Amino acid sequence: MRASVVSFAALAVLCAACQGSPPAPIRIAPPAPQPHAPRSASPAKIDRDAVARLPLREALPHYRAWATREDDPAAARAALRALAFVRDPADEPLFVAALGSHDPGVRGEAARALVELGPKALERAAPALEAGLAKATVEKRYFVYALEARARLGASGSPSERERIAALPKADKEERGRLLGELRDRHGGASLVRALASVDPSPPERKKAQLRSIFKEIEDLADPSAVPELLTYLGTSPPPYARTQAALRVAEAGSLSSLSTLVWRLEQDPLTLYRADEDPELRRDDTEREAVARALAELAVMRPEARGQLSAAAGRPMKAWLAKHPNADGVRFLGLTRTAPSREILRPWAFPTAKLPTGRGPLPEAFVRAEPALAALGYMQDARDFDELVKALDRRPADLDAARVDLLHGADTARVVALDALGTGAARGLAAWGDPRAIGPLTRACDETRSPVRARREACRALLWTLSEAELTRLVADLPKQLVASDTREAERARTLVGLLATRPTPSARGLVDALREGSRDGLALATVIGSAGLDPTTTQALLARVTTPEVGAYAALALLLGGSPEDVSRVHAALGEPDLRTYETLETLVPAQLLDGDDERNLDALARLAENLRAEAALTEGDAGTALGSFVYEARKKAHDRGPHTLVRSRLRAKLVAEAREGDRPKALRAVRLLTLFGEAGALFALRNEGTARDEARLAHLHLTARPPYMEPNNP
Repeated sequence: MRASVVSFAALAVLCAACQGSPPAPIRIAPPAPQPHAPRSASPAKIDRDAVARLPLREALPHYRAWATREDDPAAARAALRALAFVRDPADEPLFVAALGSHDPGVRGEAARALVELGPKALERAAPALEAGLAKATVEKRYFVYALEARARLGASGSPSERERIAALPKADKEERGRLLGELRDRHGGASLVRALASVDPSPPERKKAQLRSIFKEIEDLADPSAVPELLTYLGTSPPPYARTQAALRVAEAGSLSSLSTLVWRLEQDPLTLYRADEDPELRRDDTEREAVARALAELAVMRPEARGQLSAAAGRPMKAWLAKHPNADGVRFLGLTRTAPSREILRPWAFPTAKLPTGRGPLPEAFVRAEPALAALGYMQDARDFDELVKALDRRPADLDAARVDLLHGADTARVVALDALGTGAARGLAAWGDPRAIGPLTRACDETRSPVRARREACRALLWTLSEAELTRLVADLPKQLVASDTREAERARTLVGLLATRPTPSARGLVDALREGSRDGLALATVIGSAGLDPTTTQALLARVTTPEVGAYAALALLLGGSPEDVSRVHAALGEPDLRTYETLETLVPAQLLDGDDERNLDALARLAENLRAEAALTEGDAGTALGSFVYEARKKAHDRGPHTLVRSRLRAKLVAEAREGDRPKALRAVRLLTLFGEAGALFALRNEGTARDEARLAHLHLTARPPYMEPNNP
């Protein structure tokens, strides 16, 4: 087994972000625990490399035999990590026995493994854990973590919330930050709202700093259970900044209860709302109204049954604001409300009569407004707009090659940028519409290699969302031949489509496995598409056979990570050659950007598989899976804004997953908890700790995100 070492920081991130699966056993049906054989003078030699090449089901008896071996502490630690991942209650006696090991690393891993079995196991093991803490050395943090988990998993709250809030007014800056962190992690968003009463009213600068630090914590936590407390706070007539922030946090949870406050803020000019001597930074731009417009547009998506109410309340002030301040989210709101007056406003913006600009100056306002307005008309789906949307796809003069990079620095810069805005907006409008009549025009736009690059890519993406499942299957079947076609235009279109298929996963993509071969220029895209579709046994075997092939192995392993099961994670790692293993670890960090660009149910299934397999990778291998998680979290944090139809937005996804965890059947609820954990949504998991069929899993996942499970370096116990 390779000797690379996972850094403590990387695994802390991984454990915090990826351990959202249930405390019950995972999908693999493990054999019954093997009884420990009496220790002999010369125990059998441990061959970790050979066991790593086994499917997990077959490796479990070996791990159970190693867990209490005193002659090889490294193997015992690896075994305990693997068994903790499986979460089989029958392994509890092994974990308790390992608490008595002579090796501090083994004792620490045993304490951490007990946490994975849940509160009942921790309660039974409490005497052993307390005794272990009393004599612990370097592994002390493991026992502290396990005993803290016992307290937090065994009760829904703590009576110390009032004490922490009461201590805030007298705390210095550092102590105040610690107290707020404890309120956030142990008592949820409602406690942070209650902590607003502790803000020091003088001097004004201190009041402002404390107020903003608390609202930043509330925003980052995004706890849906804080909504009632936020509404109570709004009833106290707080100052404008606090009033706006509270209303935005309520709206992010999908609630209409703060609609009147959002409309009020939309009507306020920051130059008149804020004083120059008190809040100069809030007068410099219109950021707050932009956030309100985004919140209203997201409410129109999350609550389609309330679009009439939203339009009646916010339609007029939104139009008045947009007349002077072009804003994509505000325009999207008008399109989503689907009213005749909104359409009459959007049409002149979407179809500017001005000639295409020339030169290198800034883009004229008419074309700045056109891109979001074209997309908004697609949401309206008025038959009178269809032909003009199609025309806007390609207004490029026949003699202009707008894809040439050098044009962006020449005399035609403004014209290329205007064409890009028109083509992108029209493609997004047709994607939102989903009318099959657009397939032909979108296919031609996707084929046109002289169009601006972004507009052409959006046309290809819109094409994928406009095709029926049967049409998409036929398109995918032709891609392997097109990728190697002598016609460069055909090959380029196929390459673009392969790069986008992960945004709309389809089972037919499994057939692309034969295109995954040595010398392919599209290995990363093919692996992502194949894996995102989910693997059947035939495709799994085909990929496993390719893992040992130089140059292809890394891509096959990536597809298995995305579409396979934890059963194969360890043996895939063990089978990879060193060069392909390094390539694979790099590829892992590139995948999230593609998977996070679609909102299809199959996208969510793919992300849930990724969460479970990354958790397995951390437990069963010595690879640096934390780097992949860091890249995922970084990409996920950037998905706060809408980027066109069928894109994933964090607030929207959070509300959907919370609803599924509360009301869905157990498989849906478990998937929701796993995804919320992968996205680091501690607030949502806190809200679910006493709700739904996956409440125990949510409670454990919240612990992982907030208590940060310790990790001991394999070579430095």
